[in-house]
Amino acid sequence: MKKFLFSVFIISLIFSSCGKIFEGPAGEKGDNGYGTNGENGENGTNGRNGTDGTDGTDGTDGTDGSDGKDANVIGSGNFTPTWSTFGKQYYSNLTSSLITQDIVDKGAVMVFMKVGSRWAALPGTSIRNWNEVFNYSYSLNNLSLECYNVDGADFPASPSGIVFRIVAISASNLVRYPDTDWKNYEQTCKLLKIYE
Repeated sequence: MKKFLFSVFIISLIFSSCGKIFEGPAGEKGDNGYGTNGENGENGTNGRNGTDGTDGTDGTDGTDGSDGKDANVIGSGNFTPTWSTFGKQYYSNLTSSLITQDIVDKGAVMVFMKVGSRWAALPGTSIRNWNEVFNYSYSLNNLSLECYNVDGADFPASPSGIVFRIVAISASNLVRYPDTDWKNYEQTCKLLKIYE
């Protein structure tokens, strides 16, 4: 029992003086700790769209333009050419601004002649005489007409007083109306809105 009491005494002595024996001066403040940043958080949801504004008032309609001619079709007025002779034929050379380079390259030129109330396309046999032929050729700004007898034996009757008309047709109209009989004067004029 003596040992027991002696042990209790030593332990209590140690506890009572322990706080004073081991207490020393305060130490310096330590460095801040460091570590890695955490992951970014998820994006938040988008906000709602705002409401649409009200539409403005409609403007006033413009005035209608005047009707124009089809720029792809050019028809001359009726004309009576002046004729000259060469050999046993009549010819007439005319200038025409209707026959543009674009018409020469890609379009077509039709020439019609009128005898009485009928119109006929050239080239062709005359309405006046089965032996008489009217023909034409064209180049930039130029139209040449000729009249001769098929057999070449006699001079044809004078073509003076015969009325002619030129129709210059653009390539776009040739493509747009592929089934048109361009030698038919009435059909051509009606389709292309050419008026006398």
